[in-house]
Amino acid sequence: MLLLMKGPPGSGKSAIARELGRILGWPVIDKDDVRDLLPDEIGGVSYEAMLAIAGRQLHLGMSVIADSPLGYERGYRAALRIAKEASALVAVVECACSDEAEWRRRIEARSSMGLASHHTTDWQRVRDFFARTAAEPFVVDVPHLTVDTASTDLTTTTNVVLGWISRVPHPTDPYAPLKDNAWREVAELNPRLERGEIDEAGWHAAIGRLIVPAYVAADTPWEGSGKSGSAQDWEYARSHIAHAIDR
Repeated sequence: MLLLMKGPPGSGKSAIARELGRILGWPVIDKDDVRDLLPDEIGGVSYEAMLAIAGRQLHLGMSVIADSPLGYERGYRAALRIAKEASALVAVVECACSDEAEWRRRIEARSSMGLASHHTTDWQRVRDFFARTAAEPFVVDVPHLTVDTASTDLTTTTNVVLGWISRVPHPTDPYAPLKDNAWREVAELNPRLERGEIDEAGWHAAIGRLIVPAYVAADTPWEGSGKSGSAQDWEYARSHIAHAIDR
């Protein structure tokens, strides 16, 4: 699972993300940890770096928590693409603080922490965040939980999120056995051909029975051709072959 935290500065998402990571044993990739290491002129790549790191963990079969405000649709869609490439489920935990006095207190307490300049340490920057993101509203179309961090303590809120995560439906993949075992079945075909148990037509038919269902199940033409990534990646990769053809 790729668990995306969402919410404005000071809403409590990082505290919850870290507590979830501690309890579940899931790595927490914090966008601000990446941003802290980058100069201002390239600070915008922190989202891309966070998702790239998260994607690597997903491909290793691990669940990951990505901690960021997730204020823009482009970041959300990028996260969905990365999760899809790793065949990972995506869920979003959105944090809010309904008590403005408590919210202000959290923000103002940051001013004495010696944080890097990009961190939100005054209330005006919270207002600025809402002004920027209000222009690009988007709909979260995956399992989505909103928690109010003003009304309960960290332990209670974390337990609510843990209970919700345990109930998030995991869609079944009818082709999971093929993905897991097909390599073994393919490895058995060549020896069978060499022993004369099947002829070349039988070999091709057996290969077809293994790979055709996986390609037919793909959602896009490029996935159907065995290529992950975007349509642009697919066109670029195939363009070299097209240019080499003598017309």
